[in-house]
Amino acid sequence: MRSFDHVLDADACHAECEPHWIGSMLGIDALLIVSCFILSNALTEGARATLEAKTSRQVQTTAHSLLSVLCDAVLTLGPNLQLLHKSPQLAALLLKAAGPRYLLGEDLMNLVVPEDQAQLRQDLESHDGCDVRLLRSGMRDSSGGIVQVRIFHAPFLDLDDRKCHLVGVCEMGLESCASEPGLPQALGDAFNTELPSQFVQRTREEEEESSQASCTSEGSNNSEALVDIISELSLTLDIRTFFIE
Repeated sequence: MRSFDHVLDADACHAECEPHWIGSMLGIDALLIVSCFILSNALTEGARATLEAKTSRQVQTTAHSLLSVLCDAVLTLGPNLQLLHKSPQLAALLLKAAGPRYLLGEDLMNLVVPEDQAQLRQDLESHDGCDVRLLRSGMRDSSGGIVQVRIFHAPFLDLDDRKCHLVGVCEMGLESCASEPGLPQALGDAFNTELPSQFVQRTREEEEESSQASCTSEGSNNSEALVDIISELSLTLDIRTFFIE
């Protein structure tokens, strides 16, 4: 009789505990599923952010190489528009005295004439796309004179996901160096892309017939062509990123 009672008690305990046990297991399963989903999303977002930063860095590196060929100085600016690296080229352009820092840490706006500072700052900070913008400004040299320059601007993200700026500075009227023999072909081979028609090398007869005024016009066309090349390069890298994702 006692044995039968023990069996009844065990069955009753099992029937009473089973719903609680099933509920606990379902709760644990749900928690594991939610945790896996959150972890998967976090890893995906982290991988995407890393890929975007590396792609942006690749664009910045390649654009820097191209701008170095055609510009008097190429600057890398931080989020606060201060120079992140030395620039002896810009120091020479503005007739600054040679020194160990070579404008390192200098605010770009301190080098721009006051009447252009507000507009240039707005143009740099509002540019969020992967295209390259062509800007114009005046810079004050050490003798007090104004150097009119063209500025090629391309924003990029650093490894900390901060917006930085790649800036090419070219003295107005000197961009015609882009028509130097052999340079267009070298650029085309380096980036494996078809150059815009503005970069097609002119014949010697056309060079002899061109006047000083046409040199200025050609410089403007070459500047716009350079913008197109770097923008197409950025678009190509964006497409690669899309397919990797």
